Amino acid sequence: MAESLGLAIIYNDEAKSITIDDEFKITDPRNINFKVGYLQTKKSGTETLVDGKIYLSQTFLEGLHELMNPTYASGRLVFWNESGEVIDRAEFSVPIEKNKDQIVEFHAKIASDVTGYSAVSLENTFPLPFLHLSGYWMTTNDSKNQVKVGIGRLARTGDYTVGTLQTGHYLEGLHDIDAEISFKNENGEVMGTGRIIAPKIGGPITTTDRPIGKEVYFIVKGDVTKYQHSFEVKVNSITPSKEDSK
Repeated sequence: MAESLGLAIIYNDEAKSITIDDEFKITDPRNINFKVGYLQTKKSGTETLVDGKIYLSQTFLEGLHELMNPTYASGRLVFWNESGEVIDRAEFSVPIEKNKDQIVEFHAKIASDVTGYSAVSLENTFPLPFLHLSGYWMTTNDSKNQVKVGIGRLARTGDYTVGTLQTGHYLEGLHDIDAEISFKNENGEVMGTGRIIAPKIGGPITTTDRPIGKEVYFIVKGDVTKYQHSFEVKVNSITPSKEDSK
């Protein structure tokens, strides 16, 4: 029950004790049992030094496919500004123990200053259960039928929701999409709005049966994980990508 609430639970067999920690609030929506906490960023010249801790539960590790047998944990921290734009990313990889509750420290370095970030999330985390690799498709157009979007997975990450979506468009060639997505509750009220920034999206969409687009991550301030499968898309701009411009 505690793990379903986002808590880290550490069992110590030798001391016969249980420790519950609620500081592991950074998640990957595609791998919600991979958690990071105690994140610290420190500017060093033009770079940023990043320190943090990973929590992996014994239950999570034992539930992986028997052929996986991971000896390391890795991923990418994504730092966002308040406008929903990615400032930069930091990759990390550390050795882990097999089938054991554990908290592992990691260190990373970024070639830019991210210390003023508004939100941080995870992507490309490993180990990843095969179960979480199932696909989805685009379902909803904007009001002008320029762009189509489908929602993937959502998860809380600190004071924000981080999610995945697929998007595509009905124009010829590569285009950069800048749009807003608003999630609604059962009463049709807006719970939160995020920004879709999707560069170099090929088009046009040609299939009408479960169309697949390009997957991108996005953030929304607050908790929209319980939205009632109702959302709206508003296009801010859709412009030819530089590689496709005359």
